[in-house]
Amino acid sequence: HGLRILDKRQSVHPGQIPGPSDPQDQSVRARIEIRMGTAYLWLGAFNKAEENFQKALDTEDGLLIDERNKVKEDLARVKAAKAALSLKEKADSAADRAYAGKGTDREK
Repeated sequence: HGLRILDKRQSVHPGQIPGPSDPQDQSVRARIEIRMGTAYLWLGAFNKAEENFQKALDTEDGLLIDERNKVKEDLARVKAAKAALSLKEKADSAADRAYAGKGTDREK
């Protein structure tokens, strides 16, 4: 909802001149993207988490330098976790096929 409110505040009707933007809007936008990315990360939705962290970094004047660096580190960890999950899924699939080929039940 927060992003929709910011977008609505910045929207302009055709033929009108946009008013001055609040400098805090970009900071709020970046923080909303970070919170959404964190929530998606907790849910295991790595693609959406990566997307939101990247949007936070892409927000012009949204983060201070040390905050940007932390978000970059978090984004790198999300990418690494996403890659590890892909490898884990492949290994699980191979293990399932190996157990199925032996005629044994993996859960026993």
